[in-house]
Amino acid sequence: MNVDDLLSQGIAAAKSGQRERARELLMRLLEQDERNAPAWLWLSSVVDGLEEREICLENVLAVDPDNSAARRGLVWVREQKGAQPLAPAAAVPESPVVARTRTPISPAAAILRQDLDDLQSESEMAGAADGGDASSIVAMLHDDLASRQLPPQSEQPSPPPVPSDEFGDEYLCPYCASPTAPDDRKCKTCGGGLWVKSRRQEKRSKWLWFAMALQLPGLLTSTASFAMLLMYVSLQVGGADPFDLLLVYFGLPNNLPPDVTAAALELLPRQFVFLATLPSLVSLTVFSGLYLRWRLIYYLYWISAVLGFVSSVVVMFLQEEFGVISGGVGAFFAFLMLLLAFRLEDDFKVDRKRVLLCFDRGLGSAADFLAQGNLYARQKMWAMAVIHLRRAVSLIPGRLDSRLALTVAYANLKRYDLALRELAEADRTSPGNPRVAELRGLVDRLGEPGNSL
Repeated sequence: MNVDDLLSQGIAAAKSGQRERARELLMRLLEQDERNAPAWLWLSSVVDGLEEREICLENVLAVDPDNSAARRGLVWVREQKGAQPLAPAAAVPESPVVARTRTPISPAAAILRQDLDDLQSESEMAGAADGGDASSIVAMLHDDLASRQLPPQSEQPSPPPVPSDEFGDEYLCPYCASPTAPDDRKCKTCGGGLWVKSRRQEKRSKWLWFAMALQLPGLLTSTASFAMLLMYVSLQVGGADPFDLLLVYFGLPNNLPPDVTAAALELLPRQFVFLATLPSLVSLTVFSGLYLRWRLIYYLYWISAVLGFVSSVVVMFLQEEFGVISGGVGAFFAFLMLLLAFRLEDDFKVDRKRVLLCFDRGLGSAADFLAQGNLYARQKMWAMAVIHLRRAVSLIPGRLDSRLALTVAYANLKRYDLALRELAEADRTSPGNPRVAELRGLVDRLGEPGNSL
């Protein structure tokens, strides 16, 4: 990867908040081109400490003495460290040590402080020629680096005036990017809801699947019993179709003659049919409720387990021989349901969570971030779409669809300046593309007073 690619990708990563990736890319660039002032300037925005920022900014000025951004940043850093900007030093004879200090030091040496041992060796070699000045310069550099100590963590100042991320506040509205308070229920600007309900346990636990498996035999047994009852009535009334009999009992149109219908209703009245279907309906409701994780079904599951256990114990004490066996089996399964009920609590609990403007978990590739950004765009959550699409762009800067989707998201946030900037990058990636030209015309029109999406 050449220097230009490393610089563009490093800047994109810094803008999207990927500080570690930006550091990696910019330091790889500086290994190839140690005198690249823009790389030093952007590296100063993603390093962690004041000392490292100071060294980066000093290296910018060593390459480009007229860089106003680096000068302002260096003044700010030194003010935060409690030191006044240094006055220009008096001219001294050029020595190997002085020449070394005027050359931008490498990123690894600047951060790990591995230069001074080399400088000491050079000073000893040049001592006679410099009249002892080299040793004093090295001593001054030792003192200077020793004084570059970061303040305690609790007293860390805010970052210097370097490129910042305006979407870095996680309490911005995920829809319109307006500032909100942590306890706001709705965005005061767009009215979007800032809290959502989410299950404490996203996936169904193995205990829930086990509970459904225990419920399945009851459902199948009750359904089979009702089917056998219909078959019995069908045989008694001359072999009528059981499905037509089912329609008869539920009062629906059917193909049975009136005399067969009357005979079936006389043999098995409707109220008995409803009682016979009740176990099947209850089992089906509980099974469906367990799968869908309805909170009411969880309470009914508790009640069913308790009642089943109590009734089984009563049967064991009131009946002899067979009652002890059947009651014992029933009590065992009821006790198993009680244990499951304790395990199933988290499957049915729902928590309310604040929607934060941050990346979704589990995303890794540019395609993942692009897909999630497009999903948020369809939900009109434009700020959430922006941060995911920017990450997709930073991972693959040359991908046109990511930049166009990011342009649309910026435009919906009325950040037409950022939208036009993305279109400029898209035009450089794909010159003359009609989609870019069409979108630029739309953004230009929207940017005019009185127009909006």
